Amino acid sequence: MPAEADEVFAVVDEIMQDYDSTSVLVVNEKFYLGDSNIKQYYSGCLGRKRLGLRQKIRVDSMTVEGDLIHLKWDAAPHFEEADATIYVHDNKIKYQKISFR
Repeated sequence: MPAEADEVFAVVDEIMQDYDSTSVLVVNEKFYLGDSNIKQYYSGCLGRKRLGLRQKIRVDSMTVEGDLIHLKWDAAPHFEEADATIYVHDNKIKYQKISFR
């Protein structure tokens, strides 16, 4: 297995610590239900071209109201005009909606 694949798996495993079997991820109107489907999404999304994406994310604004979080962010050149709405309960993401162009 190439080193890049090991790095992708490590990043995805780290991300997945925030989700559980009851989590829902919505990305540009497509639903991913449960941690196994969410893991598939992130595994595909973080291919070799986007592996460095996490280092490029710039949060423009963040609003927190109780268990709800809203972020406006970008990760140029991969994503521009992006936002996320996140509901967290018992330290796990229960619902997250990400929209980007």
